[in-house]
Amino acid sequence: MSNVLKYITSEGKLKEFESSINDTTINLSNLNIQQFDTSQLMAYNSLRELQLDENKIERLDITPLISCKKLGTLILDGETDAETILSYGTMEDIAKEVILDAVETFDALTYLPSLNSITASFDHVRKQEPDWKMIHLFQNSLRVIGCGWLGMLDIGLKKSTQILKQILKSGYSQDLQDTFLSYLIEVIDNKEPTIDLDIESMKNYGDLVLLIDDVVEQRNAEMRNQFVPVLAFDIDKESIAILKSAGESVDTHYADLRMLLLTSYGYEILESLAMGTTCEMREFSKIQEVLTSLGYDIKTNLDSRPYPIIGWKNRKTMRKLGIESPEPEIELPKQLSNEMIEYIWQLAEFRTGTSRIVLSSSSSDSSFEIELS
Repeated sequence: MSNVLKYITSEGKLKEFESSINDTTINLSNLNIQQFDTSQLMAYNSLRELQLDENKIERLDITPLISCKKLGTLILDGETDAETILSYGTMEDIAKEVILDAVETFDALTYLPSLNSITASFDHVRKQEPDWKMIHLFQNSLRVIGCGWLGMLDIGLKKSTQILKQILKSGYSQDLQDTFLSYLIEVIDNKEPTIDLDIESMKNYGDLVLLIDDVVEQRNAEMRNQFVPVLAFDIDKESIAILKSAGESVDTHYADLRMLLLTSYGYEILESLAMGTTCEMREFSKIQEVLTSLGYDIKTNLDSRPYPIIGWKNRKTMRKLGIESPEPEIELPKQLSNEMIEYIWQLAEFRTGTSRIVLSSSSSDSSFEIELS
């Protein structure tokens, strides 16, 4: 049976490749491919070899290739980051060795290119993965169907899962749009966070334009009385000297950015500056500069306790190994679900690609200009 595989080149052109779902080998080498959706191959039950080398693919979700039960050879460039939203443990249970060995990044939170690619991960996430990954799939689906402007639409795990099932089964509809708009209006009326909501897009949906002032007022209110805990990194003088001799920067104080990430403007600023859940104080001065220019005076609160481990994700990981580190006192927004809070923090850590377990190198002196929406 004839089939057409689509891909996008490095020039942004959409091109097609003629194939058959009965093919045993598919050679997509040297086609200048930048984006390729592997979910197009889920029905290729006879596929034994897939060649994707000599292209410009930076990131590739290979979760859908689990469906290709006979796939024994997968050829990728060394520069291609083969990734999956699933954990190593889950992939080890369900994937052939050739797929498992190809994965460079597990627990990946980049956006999947299609509803089919989300479908490939859905059941495994639902059955074996933490709840915040389901929130990622739901948020991902909003982007795929053109509703990414809604931002972090926090409607709880149960509703998010139910609607995601509906989207994967039937796609986008007017009824679904009406449902989303009613949820958004409820969020705004209840003065809940509207993280990553695009205000400009609200102008395209009738009476939503009348709620823009309410959104801005709530976002400003989130910034009032906001503070950032400052953590002292417990490191001895000898270690500092070793780091300095190796050319590493040494900053013994870190800012905990988790609360700031749970505000609309804080999230936007930290995303623009590519910050995770913690940063050195020299980096925080850059954040403070941006906040001050926008009229927000965010206080810092020094925690006198020494921290042997810096970084929220590191503390969680090391705790499993029996290494304890104190937890800063933070005040979480009562209106955000636990799954959404966890997801936002996980997303920030994944975005920066580091959890700050060691002192980092000097940050850039380049300046940033941010215009908040």
